[in-house]
Amino acid sequence: MRCPVCGYQYGSMKKQGDDINEMLSKRGDKAKGMIRKIHRKIVFEIPSQRLQKVYWSFLKATDHIGDKEIIQAITEFIRAKHINYGRGLSYLKAIIVNKHLDKDKLKILEKKRLGSSPPIRKVK
Repeated sequence: MRCPVCGYQYGSMKKQGDDINEMLSKRGDKAKGMIRKIHRKIVFEIPSQRLQKVYWSFLKATDHIGDKEIIQAITEFIRAKHINYGRGLSYLKAIIVNKHLDKDKLKILEKKRLGSSPPIRKVK
């Protein structure tokens, strides 16, 4: 039986640790390193985030999202110093998922804000 919200399979013999390693192995080296780095920082600062289930649910929710968006979201999380305010993996997960859901609209707005390059003209 599978939970419709988080995707956890009840009654499965597979351990969460194996599932975590499997999900991390699908990532690129840079994304994998950044995820591990931010996880270590969050666990050090916020002891309640130490549970393996919290880490597993974070990885499960961000499993379908590309490495580029994850790297941008983690960089934004670190730069804004959200760890100092007690915000953990759930907050980072929300940032990543929202960045993924809004990426198309943000691309249009960025092009509108910055404009496009001028057309190439041939010199006579």
